[in-house]
Amino acid sequence: MNKDIKSEVYNALANIMFETGASKEDMDKAINWFNEKFYVDANEEEE
Repeated sequence: MNKDIKSEVYNALANIMFETGASKEDMDKAINWFNEKFYVDANEEEE
């Protein structure tokens, strides 16, 4: 997956979390989900 796309999705996720007043715990969960979906899956595809 294109790194620019990952960056855009990460930034959008961060903006949503800030706009909704999410807690740090919610943000951590969202970032963990993002990393699992976009980085783990991408690594599996490369193998």
